[in-house]
Amino acid sequence: MDAELADLLMELWAVCVTKSCCQDEGGRAYVTPTRETRAAAEAWLVERGILFEVDERGRLHLSTLR
Repeated sequence: MDAELADLLMELWAVCVTKSCCQDEGGRAYVTPTRETRAAAEAWLVERGILFEVDERGRLHLSTLR
């Protein structure tokens, strides 16, 4: 795992609970926050200018910095 991404995940875990984090078929990192903490995770990503997409399973697929 990229060290910069690992640092970001540690910060993210301070504001939300995740059920998983991994890499999708296209190589993008994703996190799966709990339903209760998804809004906090999304707000945290937006505040940092990190683009993401939410899939049907509630996973947040990270794209790039804005």
